[in-house]
Amino acid sequence: MNELLSAEKDKKPSLCLVAHNAYGVLAKKETSHVGGIEVQVPMMSKWFVEQGYNTTMIAWDDDYPDGISHDGVMVRKLCKESDGVPIIRFVHPRWTSFVAALRRADSDVYYYNCGDMGLGQLVLWARLNGKKVVYSIANDVDCVQELPALKPLRERLLYKYGLMNCDRIVCQTEKQKSLLLDEFGLDARVIRMPCAGFKKTTEQNYTDVNNNKKHILWAGRFTPEKRLEYFLELAGSLVGRKTFFAITPPKKLDISLDGAMATSDALWALL
Repeated sequence: MNELLSAEKDKKPSLCLVAHNAYGVLAKKETSHVGGIEVQVPMMSKWFVEQGYNTTMIAWDDDYPDGISHDGVMVRKLCKESDGVPIIRFVHPRWTSFVAALRRADSDVYYYNCGDMGLGQLVLWARLNGKKVVYSIANDVDCVQELPALKPLRERLLYKYGLMNCDRIVCQTEKQKSLLLDEFGLDARVIRMPCAGFKKTTEQNYTDVNNNKKHILWAGRFTPEKRLEYFLELAGSLVGRKTFFAITPPKKLDISLDGAMATSDALWALL
């Protein structure tokens, strides 16, 4: 009996990470959508598998069999993103397929990393089924009461419900931690970039590798929340020592840096 209790105590919880558009990165398959979350969640999932955790990921149906495994990560699929009739599909098939995928995953802990109504849907199901939810803040705007990125009322209500009732909150910056406390009275743990870290190496090896790197790449949309100004500041401080590149979607965007309006073409000129 003591051995059984000890084994149960040492058992690692099963994990499920929800990222609707992340299947392509996990499966190394080209898709029409990719972003930070879509790269980060597969990286985390693979890392958890390496640490001995039973890990599942939930994503849109992209013509793969439900329960398929990539690098040890099992994938439970939702409906296709295009399925259903507008307005009605909010409930079916999107919400119903989400609940079905959560049930099939049957994990102890669920992880969510997007500031939208899906957080509320996940937390509601988890509370009804005795599961735990960890929410990772993706953006400063997800930490304020106005929630400017969420327009429909249902999205704001569901997101706030999820935020107020999830079990743990992770944020990326001290600013986000402060905003959550001031705006919602919630505590969060700061983890700068919640994904797999760098391979262990000696300080000398790290210095040698770093000095040998001649190119630095910045990839992201030219929008204020991506903080392109930090990249430009770094580039300015290392002129002649490193070559800097920036990749952004081919779309003209009007954004503000230091109070001045600029288009993506103008920002390219700065680089």
